[in-house]
Parts: sequence; structure tokens; C-alpha cells
Amino acid sequence: MGFTGDHVLGVAWIVLIPTVGPVPRASTPVVFWIVSLVAFIGVWWLAMWFLLGGRISWRRLDPCAVAIGACWVGMLAVFDVTFSGMITSYDQKYGAIGIVLAFMSLFIAIGVVLILGAAVGLMWQHPGLSWAAALRKLRRSS
Repeated sequence: MGFTGDHVLGVAWIVLIPTVGPVPRASTPVVFWIVSLVAFIGVWWLAMWFLLGGRISWRRLDPCAVAIGACWVGMLAVFDVTFSGMITSYDQKYGAIGIVLAFMSLFIAIGVVLILGAAVGLMWQHPGLSWAAALRKLRRSS
């Protein structure tokens, strides 16, 4: 299994996102976020497949890739609105270390998104792992 055109386009999109200026994002924000969602789903799908050495099929990776991609785009939307102000206010409050604290918030959010997306993807794939099933099991045991 080699790289297909879709993989190359997904990776190209990730590389080109930082170069997209405010005009395309401001003029068509819905299109931008939809294309970003599709691109991030593809990137996480490819990343999981690559890191697992192709031992798990593409179809089984699909729910986790969709969940991580959706959480990732949500995180980007939140940080797109708040990150600049966060850096400025942390710099004013704490000085140079405040900027480090702002970036640490971003890195912690990335970790939460990856773990939450993987957990949601597994719960989506296996109905027995849902929150409702866990509550039913808890009620039966008590």
C-alpha cells in the first residue's frame, strides 16, 4: 500500500494551511472549515495507519480518525479566536513566562484532543463501550 493522490493532497493541505491568509478564511469561512475538517480526518487517518504499521485496516481506523479530526477542528476554531488574546494577556500578567504558559495551554489541548478523539472513536466503533452501557452495567452491579 503506497501513497495515493488523496494522501498527497491531505499532506499538502496541512503544509499549506499556515500560508492561507485572512482573505480566503474571512471570505468563505464555512468552506475553509469544511475543507479543514476533511483534510484533518485524512491526515489523522493516515497517521494512525502509518504509526500502526498498517496492521489495522483503514475501515477500523475510520471512527477514530473522524472523531480526532472533528475535535481537532473544534480546538483550532477555539484557539483561532482566543489564542492571540491569551498570549497578550499572559505576557502582560506574567512576562516572558506567560507566553510559555499560553503555549503550554495549546499543547495540553492537543493532548486532550488526541486522547478524547481516540476514546470517542472507540466508543463509536464498539457499542458496548458507550457511556450508556457503562451506566447500565454500574446500575446492575449496585
